[in-house]
Amino acid sequence: MSSRRTTFNHIKMRHFAACLISLVTVTVMIPGMSTYLPLSTPDKIGLPIFLFLFLWAVFFIYSYLAKNVWHPLLVMSLLLVSHLTLSILALQ
Repeated sequence: MSSRRTTFNHIKMRHFAACLISLVTVTVMIPGMSTYLPLSTPDKIGLPIFLFLFLWAVFFIYSYLAKNVWHPLLVMSLLLVSHLTLSILALQ
């Protein structure tokens, strides 16, 4: 009987979280961040766009490094819902 050890568990779910969910979360975070940043109007728009790649890389790496596969999904889902709500409220 062979003892096969892998570095990651649920690798397909981690790929899904790292590739798709992190991209969607960061894309929704850009307009959401512009609602609460205490900066001038051009900086409220520019800073989230500037941070896009950094935030995506953080979520991408976190999706693979978290011990439990559900932690990054939960964090990104909460951020997605909260920033989506902020964006919708800002439009009303």
